[in-house]
Amino acid sequence: MKTIISILISVVILLIGHSANAETLIIGGKNFTENQLLARMSTILLNQAGITTKDRFNVLTKDLRPALINGKVHLYWEYTGTAISIHLKQYAPNALPTDAEKLYTLVRQLDAEHNQVLWLNRSTLNNSFVLAVPKALAEERNLWKLSDLKNHPDLIYAAHAYFPNRHDGMRRMFAHYGHKYHRNKVIIRGHDAIPAALKRGLVQVGMLYGTDAFKIDLNLVELKDDKGFFPKYNAAPTLLQSTAKRFPILVEVLNQIGPWIDHETMTKLNFEVDVKKRSIDEVAMEFLQSKGVQL
Repeated sequence: MKTIISILISVVILLIGHSANAETLIIGGKNFTENQLLARMSTILLNQAGITTKDRFNVLTKDLRPALINGKVHLYWEYTGTAISIHLKQYAPNALPTDAEKLYTLVRQLDAEHNQVLWLNRSTLNNSFVLAVPKALAEERNLWKLSDLKNHPDLIYAAHAYFPNRHDGMRRMFAHYGHKYHRNKVIIRGHDAIPAALKRGLVQVGMLYGTDAFKIDLNLVELKDDKGFFPKYNAAPTLLQSTAKRFPILVEVLNQIGPWIDHETMTKLNFEVDVKKRSIDEVAMEFLQSKGVQL
């Protein structure tokens, strides 16, 4: 009798495992190159592990996060700065950790406690907001830090429409650094138009992201956030705890990627796609092969 019961239990376990593996996992990706590169690496590794996936890319954060919580997307790469500034804003302390690991730990704890979301291993890329200037201008005016901007009130800035009034945006950044904010010194541009405005000399300071490929292409200098205003934006795979329990192999597979991606590496990968116009699939596969993954 015990032998029969043991056999039945084994059969049930096998059936459950087969059912889980047969399910198609929806992998989310935001509407920009970097996030889609990370998502594509995830799908390649998961497919190799025998998991069927379906992409849902080009989704805005405001739509992607609810899709994860509601189970319409099974995982996507999120940023610690986005999580603490938007998803966990009501639970965040007034003074955020400036140390990347401490912020990641805080985000991981809060998201697990309040939303049952699991954060896997983070990368050390920091896709935070940055202000950048042409290298020639940096050398001419001795512009290397955000605090240096105070001495150059004539400079014209380019920024996204949402950036000036965000709680971690330009107005508060200026106040944090003791600068005076002049609305007529800020030109609103789309992300792809800011590098062009810098290149043509229409503006001297551009709002970019930390891993933007344009910094390499245009030889720009990222001004150091020497007073620690911007939160860190490290990326990590996020999924519901319930999904991790059903698919424990997800954790094992995806925990590999974060430690492979540092800030310089991600910037170069973005450059391959955004500037050299290579496909996301090609760049993602080439990178994984460089890490010893057999494809």
